[in-house]
Amino acid sequence: DHIPFVTRRGRHLYNFWKDANNPRGLWRRTTLDSFRTGQPGWDSILDVDALAAAEKEDWVWHGASTLPGTHDLAMLSLSRGGGDAVVLREFDIAAKAFVTGGFYLPEAKGGTDWLDRDTLLLSSAYGKGMATKSGYSRAVRLWRRGSDVDQAPILIETTPESMGLWASVDRTQGAETVWFADKPGFFDTILWVGD
Repeated sequence: DHIPFVTRRGRHLYNFWKDANNPRGLWRRTTLDSFRTGQPGWDSILDVDALAAAEKEDWVWHGASTLPGTHDLAMLSLSRGGGDAVVLREFDIAAKAFVTGGFYLPEAKGGTDWLDRDTLLLSSAYGKGMATKSGYSRAVRLWRRGSDVDQAPILIETTPESMGLWASVDRTQGAETVWFADKPGFFDTILWVGD
């Protein structure tokens, strides 16, 4: 059986669903009460098949990061053809539409994490000198809404020989901690705590 794996974000359970009618997939959500019925009422947020057809792109879903707290905005990762490189686009969940003039990053390996509503931690190989020899992010940048990503200040960087560098925000137990993960190689990680 095809079991819908869910991720809890605020009061909703999110699922990415593929079937014969939706080979590229549907990003959808429901409530916990509805999910417990065994026949949940799903609210489709984004139809990747329809998006690919409308934009004439070979979009493959690579995930979404919702804004903690409100979960009304998301950064979507969409790959052309399923490769590691993704296009990052800000999405308004209630409007079920991409945010006009919102965060947008052309195709590159990497991703983001929300620091707050108007600030992202950007771990992306996009831009001159931003890629390691492996093609992953060489730096973590502080990207503020409305600013030029090429001017985003670098918070931490690694050597070009490192596999890559990533950042995330841990919001457990009511506190926020920024973690930086530098991977010199596939099996090794150096963790740094941000202030």
